[in-house]
Amino acid sequence: MYCAVIGLGNIGSAVYNDLAQILPNVIGVDISEQRVAYLQQKGVRATTELSACAAADVFIICASTGAKMENIYSIAASLSPKSGALICVESTLLVNTMNSLAQHFINRGYIPGENIHLVHAPHRIMIGHDLSTIAMPRVVGGITERCLQMGVEFYTQLGTCVVPVPDICLAELSKLVENSLRYVEVAFAEALASYCAANNLDFHLLRQAVNSKGNVHLKNVDYGIGGECLPKDILFLQAACPAPILMGAQATDEQYRDDLRQHILSKGRRVLIRGVGYKPGSSDISHSHAINLALALRQAGCEVSVCDPLVNPLDILQAGLTPAYQSDTSEYDIIVERGHIHYQ
Repeated sequence: MYCAVIGLGNIGSAVYNDLAQILPNVIGVDISEQRVAYLQQKGVRATTELSACAAADVFIICASTGAKMENIYSIAASLSPKSGALICVESTLLVNTMNSLAQHFINRGYIPGENIHLVHAPHRIMIGHDLSTIAMPRVVGGITERCLQMGVEFYTQLGTCVVPVPDICLAELSKLVENSLRYVEVAFAEALASYCAANNLDFHLLRQAVNSKGNVHLKNVDYGIGGECLPKDILFLQAACPAPILMGAQATDEQYRDDLRQHILSKGRRVLIRGVGYKPGSSDISHSHAINLALALRQAGCEVSVCDPLVNPLDILQAGLTPAYQSDTSEYDIIVERGHIHYQ
């Protein structure tokens, strides 16, 4: 079996690495020459040319979608898969994207379920947390029953536990719901954290008390709901299901970030921010509200330093901030660590 992974970002690279250990013939494709050169140095069989994988039996699309799925449609327009090929989209999609994608192929003379098979199997890996893209149960939907059968067979062959759904829109929704549910749960915790801060109550102790009940888990808070996926996916879900609770969660997160900034400004001007990856344990500061907070505090006149052993100090400097190289905290009025404030 010849398999091509299209899109070699964090997710696509992880997918490639797992497949390369199982399948005899895997190639990766990415539009970034710099990314491809970097991966080639690490032994990845990668190229910038889609034509190099024209003979693939299976295409797995892991590329960033674009706000209106334009990247997915562009990839599809550039693909000329051989008869019988399986195309699995693992990128997170707006609802009905796969049906639109099917129409694109139909307009080009392909017949889903006959000479092409279109499947959506949204990825579930959390980079930096999950070690395998295969171990997590995978929701799979197909444009036709035959497409679904082909998708189930492929992922089962990899050793993945498959959860098939009869309507491909359910597969698209499943990923959006997973991430939006987490977003709403964190926003609820943020509302409580803001209330506790305003009333001199300990949010940590509140969580400890509430979570002593076995079927309850109050989430922790951070600098806000950062990263690329959760803020994007709740917007994708809103496009299909414009529920007030989703808009309320977004407003709550925005208010929490403003409350955190204002609370710090009211307590001091010398600030140390510890831990600035977009989530705990991550060295990635893109889409990090910790960086946004530090920049906003500096603009408001604070002396701000940033400390994170996982983040390269050069990345902090490039973000326009001052890295703290020492552990001495005596020179600061306030230490903020993953959204929690400590006073000196």
